[in-house]
Amino acid sequence: MWEIAGVIAGILALFIATLTYLEKKKNKRIVAYEKRKDEKEKERELKDELRMANFRGGLTEEIANILNLKLSGYESVEEARASYTKIWNKLNKIDEELGKHFEDSNKVEMNRLAQEIISFADDLRNGQKKFRTSYQYIACSHDKYKELGGNTYVDEQFEYITEQMKDTG
Repeated sequence: MWEIAGVIAGILALFIATLTYLEKKKNKRIVAYEKRKDEKEKERELKDELRMANFRGGLTEEIANILNLKLSGYESVEEARASYTKIWNKLNKIDEELGKHFEDSNKVEMNRLAQEIISFADDLRNGQKKFRTSYQYIACSHDKYKELGGNTYVDEQFEYITEQMKDTG
């Protein structure tokens, strides 16, 4: 009878040890889960903050995806924000420079198109014959010129071109 009691005590001790082990393992999982949950929440906060930024040209989403906003390696959300603020400042500067570049590029393109249209009109005045496709091309060039904000002098030249096109059929 004492032997059965010893076996039961052993099984009971093993059962208690197993429960204790499982409880510790469960607690570790809960702590790990809470830590991941906090990190994901911090990451979500940063993503939301970046989405709220009014970044010209719709680049906010694109850049947020590129950065992927992982908090690993940062001591705190504030440290991550400071780092991302530096990046945003640099990106804003790049955006300004790109804006200037696009403006300059549009001016250069507008001048090129104006010269092309004026030159075409001059060629017609000098008696050069042009094919129908050339007229079509110069009409597209004029449309693009107007999209870029062209002036009326080139419009006068284009009117002359369209008159000549009507005359040649």
